Amino acid sequence: DRPAVLAVALKWRDQWDGKQADYAWTVLVRLVSWAKGRKILASHQLEGQARLYSADRAEIIWTASDLEAFARVAPSVVTDALTGAAETGLRPGDLVQLSHAHVQSTPKGRRIRMRTNKRGRVAAIPVTQAMARIIDAVPAGRMLIFVSSHGDAWDERQLSKQVTIYRRKAGLERLRLYDARGTACTRLLMAGATLGEIALHMGWSIRTAAKMIEVYASLDPAMTDSVLVRLETAKRA
Repeated sequence: DRPAVLAVALKWRDQWDGKQADYAWTVLVRLVSWAKGRKILASHQLEGQARLYSADRAEIIWTASDLEAFARVAPSVVTDALTGAAETGLRPGDLVQLSHAHVQSTPKGRRIRMRTNKRGRVAAIPVTQAMARIIDAVPAGRMLIFVSSHGDAWDERQLSKQVTIYRRKAGLERLRLYDARGTACTRLLMAGATLGEIALHMGWSIRTAAKMIEVYASLDPAMTDSVLVRLETAKRA
């Protein structure tokens, strides 16, 4: 119940990003509120803090220039993981579990097939050229695609924290690891996925998937007019 505890608690919260930080804060506030309700505390200092996560982040995305700026300051293992998130659209909890066992050959190339943690469904994701380079560079005998600099498996919290450290060094304050999902839909369209497949994989409506592709293509100069041509074709299909 001392005022100084607020700064300590906020520093603890800020080791996470977005949803994770808000979830951690919610649990902490519930604990101290329980203590207040049981008369263990007369009051507490943790009420009234604004949430970090905004539900509508449609225009907060990783452009090609953002990814390049991040790569200039971050270790390759962290850059590869962020690139993988932007190329596949996988949530961090699924991304850290991605292994060679999830990569399958098809007549049209390679696809990633894995059961996602959040929805428990099987996602089928085309392997883009950038993702293929990451997969092919994995040393023989290592199953996981993404690992830490020590060769250990990431967990979602560790990876999010590393991305936070280096995005701040790169001056990319507004971006979060989860924002990479917004860039992935455009890249998947370029890799040959249909609009319906993208919407199903992302858990979006077809309208939302189309909106995200239009937003990303307009914000990133690296995206050519061919992206919008493919999008219009996909809408008519």
